[in-house]
Amino acid sequence: MPGMTAVITTARILAFRSGSCFSRLPLLHWGYSVSLLKSHGFLTSNAVQSKCSCSRTCSTKGPVTHPCMAAGKDAVLQACGTSAVTHHTSNLHSSKCSRRNLHCGSESRGKMDASAEILTESELADLAIKVMSEASKVDVMVKSVPQAKVERIILDLHNCGVHTADINILLASHPRYITSSKLITALDNLLNNGLQPAQAVSVLHDFEGVLNISAGKIMDVCDALRDARFYDKSLPVIISKDPSVLLLTKKAISQRIGALRQLFTTADVVTLILNYPQLLTGDWSDIQAKFDYVFNEMKVTQKQMVFAALFRHSLQHIKHRHAFLVRAGLFDMSKRREGEKSPNARLDQIIDSPDDAFCRKFGFRVEEYRAFCKLFDKELSMEVSDEDS
Repeated sequence: MPGMTAVITTARILAFRSGSCFSRLPLLHWGYSVSLLKSHGFLTSNAVQSKCSCSRTCSTKGPVTHPCMAAGKDAVLQACGTSAVTHHTSNLHSSKCSRRNLHCGSESRGKMDASAEILTESELADLAIKVMSEASKVDVMVKSVPQAKVERIILDLHNCGVHTADINILLASHPRYITSSKLITALDNLLNNGLQPAQAVSVLHDFEGVLNISAGKIMDVCDALRDARFYDKSLPVIISKDPSVLLLTKKAISQRIGALRQLFTTADVVTLILNYPQLLTGDWSDIQAKFDYVFNEMKVTQKQMVFAALFRHSLQHIKHRHAFLVRAGLFDMSKRREGEKSPNARLDQIIDSPDDAFCRKFGFRVEEYRAFCKLFDKELSMEVSDEDS
């Protein structure tokens, strides 16, 4: 009868061959190990209870935290005399990362999961029932999914470092992930490219299309961003803020970076994209129009544009704020000599503050400002009508 160390060892090897992230994590659910081995014919129903090398009795009635599991994959495999497998799988994963100068996500996941929350069998079942109940409100077909399958998905996500609260929200709001066979692969691809579990979950929340994006495609996007002088630690930030970046080609990224460098310095382009990655994916005519208006009409420098959240706002909002101050006599439109300091408020003070703070700063009531915006829009629409006629 195999000991627990041998069970977990063999389960990890099987998981590695199938591409699962379990092969690189220190916490492997004992019950899941047994079920995985049974499915491959390594265990019979009688081989459910045994003793591991630390002499603690283990059973499938719940996860047991013991020295063998807490020690991590290397210690477990070495205890079974399979250090060669450890060396091979570790080097295989590391070489994939080093070839592209990638931050190896499995290292950070291993450290994080050493103190991860333990999910008992009863908690797993309760969470699966809760997920199915909430997800079925979005897609009634979820009711036809076996509870055991949902438990397996939850356990997979949990062992990849995702907290149970996040698992519940993710699966309940995205029933497609319950029926998809690509979820864990997609998650692992993101983790292996440096994203933390919380960042990867954010991507899954915002962009279901990530299921169809290969590991190679993610690497290509990361390579293109590195070529544009983004550091490795910046890449997860960009991807998690705007996952649609993963749909871009290397050529598209290069061309957009080049266009932005016609307007800003290289350092400013990096700062802007980190704050607002939609500059890579957004409509260029809209980006250009905002820049032109602020630069030509408001006479604002690029330095102020970088400091302010210019590209988060609509062009209409920018025009509202500017026109209101101009007509109130609070924005100086006169030409200034080179090097002369502007008496106007900074761009961020004009466009970034909410209506109440903006009006309070310049001494007006919110109702007055909003009434002006309505009249201003009507005025613009009449001008457009006159031009068309």
